[in-house]
Amino acid sequence: MADTNEQDPAKLRRQLVRLDDAMGSGVLRVEQADGGGSTVYRDYGEMQRARRDLVGRINALEAKLSGSRRRRTNRISLIGTSGF
Repeated sequence: MADTNEQDPAKLRRQLVRLDDAMGSGVLRVEQADGGGSTVYRDYGEMQRARRDLVGRINALEAKLSGSRRRRTNRISLIGTSGF
């Protein structure tokens, strides 16, 4: 798989899930996935910045492992009717 534990996508995803759970509940302390301690954030904005950084690291690692870049796409469906 990956060379080090820091580069393990599953570990990063577990960190993201724990951070999302903490953000949803309003708690500013997040326990580490490996039970090694906890991280205390000052405010919700700091948690959002940490989440953006974590998502960026996950996307970069997945792009590196797969060899292709992930693209964001939007699909819009329009349904129209004419007449009465």
